[in-house]
Amino acid sequence: MQGGRWTWVTPSQYDHERAALEHIRRLLPDAEPYRAWSNFTFTAHTGHVHEVDLLVVTHSGLYLIEVKSLHGTLTSSGANWILTNHQRTRIFDNPLHLADTKAKRLRSLLENQARRQGLSERLPFVQAAVFLSELDLQVALPEHHLHWVYVP
Repeated sequence: MQGGRWTWVTPSQYDHERAALEHIRRLLPDAEPYRAWSNFTFTAHTGHVHEVDLLVVTHSGLYLIEVKSLHGTLTSSGANWILTNHQRTRIFDNPLHLADTKAKRLRSLLENQARRQGLSERLPFVQAAVFLSELDLQVALPEHHLHWVYVP
């Protein structure tokens, strides 16, 4: 995808995130209706400020993509993901859940803005996804945790 379709709203301060976003940018078609915006924030009606790694417009809708640059082995227990790396274990919430909340809140903002402008077109669904960007990550998640989770 060329620069006219991809907007770097805010440059990432992290090399690994810039590399992950560049990887996705190279894979996206340079054709209509594809567009992408990376690294921006929005304030939801709840007052929560959300950071978005990447928002992509495609034929099938909008995709809010959370980039995770993890190293080690990734497993899960319930709604938690477990990252084991060099004898260290980190337990954290499945990032798809937060991305889904962000997607719903962004869609709500878009709907309200469309109403204010008197637009009657139906807005597309905003689908959350997670991109696990590191090639050395061993993903050992159960199948039901792999929906909307992508690797390079």
